[in-house]
Amino acid sequence: GIHRKAPRAMAAGPRGTRGGGRGYALALAILALCALAGSAVAMEAGDGLEDASVSDGDFPSFASPIVADTDGDDDDLPPTSEDVPVWNFEQVVVTIGKASGKERRVETPAFFLRGDDPAAAATRFVYVNSLPISQVSQYAATFSHEWQTNVPDDLKPRGKTRPKRSKPLGPKQYLSRAKEHTSEARDDEAHFDLVRALTNSLEDPGSADAADRLDASELAEANTLLEQHHRKHSRALNAADKHRELKEKAHEREVNVFHARKATRANLALDESDFKALWDERYAGPNAEGETQSESAAAHELALHAAVEAKDWDRVIEVAASADRAGVSVPEQDVPLRKLAVARAHWHRNEWRLAERAANAAVASGARNGDWRRGQVRAVAVATGADASVKRGDAEGALKFFAAAKRADPDTPLFSEPYKAIKASEKLLKDADLKLDRGESRQAMESADEAVAKLRGLGGFDLPQSGVGSVTTNHGMFSGADARRCRAHAQARSFEHALEACDRSLKMLGCLDEKSLSSDNKLLTDLEKKVWEKACAAADPKHRARALLARSEVHSRDLHYDGALSDLRAAQELIEPSAQRGSSEAQRMLDEIRQKAVEAERERKSFDNNRDHGKMLDLPENLGELPKDRRCDFIKKAYKKAALKWHPDKAIEAGKTRAARKMNEMTEARDSVNLKFGCVEKKIDPNDPHQGHQGFGQQHQYQQYYQQHQQRQQHRNPGGGSRGGGQFRHSWEF
Repeated sequence: GIHRKAPRAMAAGPRGTRGGGRGYALALAILALCALAGSAVAMEAGDGLEDASVSDGDFPSFASPIVADTDGDDDDLPPTSEDVPVWNFEQVVVTIGKASGKERRVETPAFFLRGDDPAAAATRFVYVNSLPISQVSQYAATFSHEWQTNVPDDLKPRGKTRPKRSKPLGPKQYLSRAKEHTSEARDDEAHFDLVRALTNSLEDPGSADAADRLDASELAEANTLLEQHHRKHSRALNAADKHRELKEKAHEREVNVFHARKATRANLALDESDFKALWDERYAGPNAEGETQSESAAAHELALHAAVEAKDWDRVIEVAASADRAGVSVPEQDVPLRKLAVARAHWHRNEWRLAERAANAAVASGARNGDWRRGQVRAVAVATGADASVKRGDAEGALKFFAAAKRADPDTPLFSEPYKAIKASEKLLKDADLKLDRGESRQAMESADEAVAKLRGLGGFDLPQSGVGSVTTNHGMFSGADARRCRAHAQARSFEHALEACDRSLKMLGCLDEKSLSSDNKLLTDLEKKVWEKACAAADPKHRARALLARSEVHSRDLHYDGALSDLRAAQELIEPSAQRGSSEAQRMLDEIRQKAVEAERERKSFDNNRDHGKMLDLPENLGELPKDRRCDFIKKAYKKAALKWHPDKAIEAGKTRAARKMNEMTEARDSVNLKFGCVEKKIDPNDPHQGHQGFGQQHQYQQYYQQHQQRQQHRNPGGGSRGGGQFRHSWEF
């Protein structure tokens, strides 16, 4: 792997003239830096030094890439959460079969959350496992035994400091406080206090008082209140505990991400030290005898070495570009290390695309066969390029770097962990697609979250940054996960969150409207537009088509077929060139898009021809049987309720356009049913020759049309109005 040479002294002239020592070499390096600095400024003023290293597919020099992941002091500690148990144990649950009558004993996981006492933990255990509420006292006793014997004292909540005259709470005080919680609708606290009262719990065990215990009537009252509370709120409390379990899983993922990112940072630090050792070994010692080098080559070498030693990465790139333009000859064995220096410079400047290219050039210019181990130029180059690919959001690019090492040395332990993580994330995204096809939206969401967590552990950015400084050329690995999240939210009929996920998926690629891409809801400048347009044009068409396909599914489920067809047409235009070039994946996606477009067109025609305005306003089917005043008042109240629900100001940012569209539909439905049931008279324009003298006849003809149409739809909706839509089109815009 490493080309080693005898140490040599640096010289400004031919190799026959040896330097006098390190001090002389350092002075000469400073002179070379000054000379090259002036020439670099002149060249930059003439033809642009920075543009020489940027091709047409890259961003211009004014577009800074995304900010690297900076590690603060808080990164040394793992994240914490109140939803994670502080103590876990097994609790035996005894059930009796209804048919067989046999007893079955099952060990069920139980836990204490931070701040729990035995009564609260036992109550949560009963609710989570859907056990009879009458058994809560029994489980409270077993939880109390676990609390007293096994739970460490440092995990138990600290005793509250109270005034001297304040008395610790006992069963009667707990019952009184439970009633107060119930009256004020604090249901999550009421059932805990009721169980504490029933189990004779004491806030301070050392202050037991027989007068504080409940008598028979109070025990009966507490049991009655607990049963009523259980019947009324058990479903909501059980759902809250299920939500806590989801938050616990999310916290576990964050902890795994924390440890993975910590390991990634350690590996990056090793790569930096390996590069420094390789550079010092090659250039920091005295020169070998008998080697000759031109004056220009020696000057560039000294300037490059000084820039690397000073960690002046801008200068490293300038010197390397100047040497390339000047045609300076470099020994063949030194080419990989010099290209690696350029790759490290771009990496430190967060220029991920350029770092990838320089790292790829470093790997290609050296030998690939043999054992791959840490400390080699090619190993550092692969690690640098793969990390730049991950930062840029290109998992496939990182796999290509790893494949260069795996093909040459399949048994190398290098890069095994990140390679497995990327492969696992790809498998999780495929599993998410299968689960979405089966309608398992929650499981698909978990698979997408797991995939994102694995990629974040490698140092990737899963949240789109704002502004020009955040643009990347391709953030496809997180865009694909957000597209799956979009579909999962749509299947769960959470359309606003679905649109938010779709917008985030497209924003990852730089493909959204100006207002969505800007950081403060202002229009983009010409500079920002140019950068975002380059980002969107450089994105993989498959990623863009997948995001548009997911958003079309959201629109179809939300009965917005025009939006669905628009997204499908855009996706088809994007994916057709790839399919024509022979990509099997693109062809499958194109077939799916065409099939969904046919279905959306058919559903749109059916929806327009059978639009039920009464159902849109949630009007009763027998509204026509009511007196005119009552049905008109009913319509007015229904529209007011719909207007409060769909007002754009109440929607999240991603759902404001949807809310405005829904508001237009509600207004159209109101005008339609008002005219149908005679609540308003049809407005006649006296300047319109087709309306001027028809008056009551046209109104009668209009209502007759509705009666005939209602008779045709009687078998489907006997009482509601239905109309093709289009006459009462309003323009509620946001």
